[in-house]
Amino acid sequence: MSSTKQSDVDDILAFVEESGGRFLRSHCDIQRSPQGGLGVFALKDIAAGTVLLRIPKAAVFSASNSSISNLLLEEELEGMLALVIAFIYETTGFQNASHWCKYLRSIKYTDSGDNLVLPPSFWPSQDKRPLRATALHTLHRALDAEPEVLDGYDRAVSCAYKWHADADLPIPALLRHADTDAQRTRNLRKFVAVTYALASRAFDIDDFHGNGLVPIADLFNHHVTHPHVRFETAADVCDVCGESGSCRHSYVGLQAESQPLLPNVEVRVRDPVEQTESLTAKIQEDHTADTSTGTPPEASWLSLPADDCVDIRLVADIRRGGEIYNTYGELSNPLLVARYGFRVSHNPHDVVHFAPEVRRWCKEERGLMSRLCWWRQTGYDLYCKVTSAGEDSIGSWQDAVCANNDGEPSPALWALIELLSDAGNGWRMMRRSPPVAAGVWSRRNANGERNRRALTVLHRLAVLKRASLLAAMPERPSMGKDLLEDELSIVNRLLEKIGRARKGL
Repeated sequence: MSSTKQSDVDDILAFVEESGGRFLRSHCDIQRSPQGGLGVFALKDIAAGTVLLRIPKAAVFSASNSSISNLLLEEELEGMLALVIAFIYETTGFQNASHWCKYLRSIKYTDSGDNLVLPPSFWPSQDKRPLRATALHTLHRALDAEPEVLDGYDRAVSCAYKWHADADLPIPALLRHADTDAQRTRNLRKFVAVTYALASRAFDIDDFHGNGLVPIADLFNHHVTHPHVRFETAADVCDVCGESGSCRHSYVGLQAESQPLLPNVEVRVRDPVEQTESLTAKIQEDHTADTSTGTPPEASWLSLPADDCVDIRLVADIRRGGEIYNTYGELSNPLLVARYGFRVSHNPHDVVHFAPEVRRWCKEERGLMSRLCWWRQTGYDLYCKVTSAGEDSIGSWQDAVCANNDGEPSPALWALIELLSDAGNGWRMMRRSPPVAAGVWSRRNANGERNRRALTVLHRLAVLKRASLLAAMPERPSMGKDLLEDELSIVNRLLEKIGRARKGL
């Protein structure tokens, strides 16, 4: 959900207009969303395929488009760190003099109470504690310290002082050396909040811009199953100048080995404001022409070169009054919290992660650690190969042993449980002979075979998981409590399935 305030909308719309972009205001409006914050709503029925927003890439805020792009390039700064530093300079250094001020000042990194909005790794310990039992920590490690963020802050401070010495560029307050440890901590936390806010809004623009902020596009809220729009961009462009198709840099690349560069040839990257002005002029010319010919206004701005713009296009029909949703990906609630700071109810992409319970149970039961070690070192990779799970595997064995939102155990969890529950010499034969293991897993994967011992082990793991979730459950409503209840619901569905399966044996 967007943290942008309603009072900022007029400035955002003005920036888009002044920068040569177009928002289909005859069909859409920006309003308060029931989810919280702002959203985009349909003023009339709109058909799939309609372009709701077209923004010139020159109007996208990226490190390459920023006022300090040359300095960032000289320091070889890129990615999110470059975008964050550029944002800090534009908003706290250049402020109203910045070309981007009307848009960038709408981006908030504090809540309604003026508290910094921070990622889970920077939450207070009392807020982290309940979450250690959830996939946010056990699977995604989102509560762990992030040394790369600390390194990024130190790099930003160092560059600020270098640019001040070399170019007399004022140092933003956030990047000044702190007099005390407490002040450094406050500055660091603010830097982290800025990073979190930008990362939650950024789009992958193309090979030249990298990450960028797109006005209005960042106001479409997330829907887990039925999004209405998609973000469109021509990503394959020159990473030196941003041109689509062939350019002088591609020519230079082809000729570099056979022909030296002429000493007096100047390679010039167009200024983003200059690009914006040229696009705005084109729109004004088109509008004048359309007024005389009767062409609908939308036709003129859609005539802008698509490769030089980014679009928000409808992929599903939307009815009048409905909120128009984007999708941020097929993300579970823990990942939504880690990346964007919110969760959604009944998320079909949620899972419960059982690796901690597997390790705990194997330590308690005699003789099982050797089986688990074999699975970690050899068995899981073999399982992925023989069951064609390799293409769909999600990383390590620990990632794969889970139950989905319906309470259905993953095939890898079943395979591991059957290995651990084998009462005879079957697992030793599997360990000594990969073809035997391959045959067992292929047969069970095809037939869906389940035995009572395996169901007993699965039940034991589910009970352990439920106990850990209940033990961590806080009394007061919080994000942690919501995530714990999400996982507890999945475990309860799993236990119900186990009960029915046992009765069927």
